[in-house]
Amino acid sequence: MKIASKFKGRLCLISLAAWAGVLGPADMAWAHRLSQGDSLPAPLWLYALSVMATLMAAVAIIDAFVQGEGLRPLRGGLLGHGPMVHLLVPPIAIGGAVVGVFIVLLSVSAVDDPSPEIKAWSASALEQTRAVRITMPPGITFEHCLTLTPDDTLSYWFQADQPLVFDIHYHTQNVRYDAIDAHSVRHEQRTYTPFLTQEYCLTWQNPVSSPIGLSWAFAVTTSGDKARLIP
Repeated sequence: MKIASKFKGRLCLISLAAWAGVLGPADMAWAHRLSQGDSLPAPLWLYALSVMATLMAAVAIIDAFVQGEGLRPLRGGLLGHGPMVHLLVPPIAIGGAVVGVFIVLLSVSAVDDPSPEIKAWSASALEQTRAVRITMPPGITFEHCLTLTPDDTLSYWFQADQPLVFDIHYHTQNVRYDAIDAHSVRHEQRTYTPFLTQEYCLTWQNPVSSPIGLSWAFAVTTSGDKARLIP
């Protein structure tokens, strides 16, 4: 019974550590994904929220250890029945620090843009592009593809006479992945920064039974704030 209890306690601790280790990158990916098509990199408050969630998970792990001769399990509810002693770090102190950092980053993100140079240049480059005007017959899908790297930022703009179904996607081993999910929209002006080097396709579909006029333009800028492509 004693060996089984120790094994169960260690298994719980390993599970908590693994959970916190996975939660950090997962939350960062979630924050980045949530801002796709809006403004990339993600606003500071999204990243701050993911960091806060990860640190709160760390509080649970720290709560599993106590002062004493080395590190020992705290109490029975988590890692078996053990001695009641003082924590290494009070959880309320960690929680307060995390909330404080979150509030500071939230305030900074509300005052300043996380990447003003890149976004300002993207807007400037987009203004210099010449819009392409086409007419889409009923049921037709129009697609424009280009290769992007993680150092690139795609700035795009389009205006249609009626709502179109728009998405950005790429293919890996004949499997399609949506970078920006398909949605019905008439006008859009956004930026997108990819995770992977791939050929990405901007796709517009006419879902109605009448022709729709579409005007669009895009520009690609690199992390060095230099235009790599202006169509």
